Amino acid sequence: MNQRTVNCNTSGELAILPCDIHEGIKIVLLDEKQAPIAWYEFDSRQLENDGIIKFAANSVRIKFEGVKPSMISELVAE
Repeated sequence: MNQRTVNCNTSGELAILPCDIHEGIKIVLLDEKQAPIAWYEFDSRQLENDGIIKFAANSVRIKFEGVKPSMISELVAE
């Protein structure tokens, strides 16, 4: 599974690469000290039809537009 990182309080788009579609992707939310505080997994079936994943991250979680992760792990409650 490929891994990408997102910093707290950011938003944007992540491009889906061919290797992501084959292996799946894990997106990790990092705090100000670059410590992981949440992670989200998308399996290959979820990525087949999308070229990008749009997101908005706050200080404890990432919200994704149009796609729901297959696994969610959030360490801090808001």
